[in-house]
Amino acid sequence: MKNNITLSYIVTTYNKISYLKQVLPYLLKNCQDDEEIIIVDGGSNDGTADYLQNLFEQGKIHQFISEKDRGEAEGFNKGILMAKGELVKIITDDDLFHYPNIQICKQYMLQNKEIDVVIGNMASLRLTHTHESTLRLVILKCYQKWFEEWLDKQTKNIFFCGLPLMIRKKSLAFLGLFDTSFKHIDLEYSIRISNKQANISFYTPLMLCTVINQDSVSTTAKSLADSEMKRVCNYYDFKIPPNYFSTPTKKQPTILKRIWNKGWRILGVKKQEIPVINHNYIHAEFDRFENISDLYLYLNEFLEKSNQENDKNIDNLFISRK
Repeated sequence: MKNNITLSYIVTTYNKISYLKQVLPYLLKNCQDDEEIIIVDGGSNDGTADYLQNLFEQGKIHQFISEKDRGEAEGFNKGILMAKGELVKIITDDDLFHYPNIQICKQYMLQNKEIDVVIGNMASLRLTHTHESTLRLVILKCYQKWFEEWLDKQTKNIFFCGLPLMIRKKSLAFLGLFDTSFKHIDLEYSIRISNKQANISFYTPLMLCTVINQDSVSTTAKSLADSEMKRVCNYYDFKIPPNYFSTPTKKQPTILKRIWNKGWRILGVKKQEIPVINHNYIHAEFDRFENISDLYLYLNEFLEKSNQENDKNIDNLFISRK
């Protein structure tokens, strides 16, 4: 077992071996000598456990368990409690992370001991059924806008996607673990820790591209989104930002539809959409896609290209409290 671990990568997975085999090699390739990889499998029956056991025996991953759990929140909590690192980085089994940027965030947190959490910008690709004739990769700029408003005390709490999360482990005594009563765990967690006025920094370059598929929590737990949103709104007095909803639905109140239609203009943010790949190449049912590795290679190249012009001064890449 490694000693003097600075960063623990925590990966949760469940019956997604086809995706796991695409994203895990990027992590294995980029794991540093002072880092560890912890994988928590929720008791998969698709060969995941055997795959992970083989990686463990080869010394490529450092800790893993495969046992039934009650969802992603419990899985991440198990990994956090197992972690030996000063910092923990959340990693998912189907999203593509940009590890050079993770290293920048790691060095920033190691140099700035007062920071509890780093979050950041990201891109998103939806592979589920869509009315679009061409799938599009969307750069999500709203999180930075909301963060800047929170930092400026215009709001007392904010929502941000949990995928970029890097957390100082000792800060968990103040922040707490993930709430296992939620499926959309980043919804409750982000609003909770921002409501507590945790010391959060925002990393402005792209940290990852999320690949939303038919097995993603945002897809499988979509029916719970409204009820979970109501819970955090009531408990934390959270105000839903104008462009929270990606698309208006019949179930959403008329006022929310009106807010959605005006949201981007109100916030002064323009959605940036970049064509990814011809729609004939990506089928509506992604499990039939024969060249999944080609998509992840493309996304990796996209992240590399997007981050080539990062400022070399690490402090200029973060938005933090003065």
